[in-house]
Amino acid sequence: MPAATHAPTPAQLALQEEAAFAGDLFSKPEPTQATPALSQTFKIVGRLTRNAELRSKPSRDNLHVVPVVCLEVKNNDPTGPQICYAEKEFTDATRSQAEHFAKKFLKGHVVTVLAPVTDMRVSVSHPDSIRSHDHP
Repeated sequence: MPAATHAPTPAQLALQEEAAFAGDLFSKPEPTQATPALSQTFKIVGRLTRNAELRSKPSRDNLHVVPVVCLEVKNNDPTGPQICYAEKEFTDATRSQAEHFAKKFLKGHVVTVLAPVTDMRVSVSHPDSIRSHDHP
């Protein structure tokens, strides 16, 4: 008896579509059940403000240095442009792939960045207010 196949969820279809984007730096293997829902995924589509850069930085475990491709993406949101800085870590074994991507992603290219919300760091340039909740 053939194994039953299940249709992908809308979130999986959206992620597969994004991965199909030509030269997608942030493509990942086909989504699994562990993939966060699309509502938990940050997405920005925009143009690179400068050429991608290959840098080195400490690994997440701080035990060694890894190659990182750095991108700055500016979207054209109707409420005002937003800039996203993205870093894609590679391993020493995939350094040549990182070098290839850094050469391929040039200023003005349109790119899509997808990242789990849990892995985001937000920077606010001009906050309206900052209040302490520890002191009255």
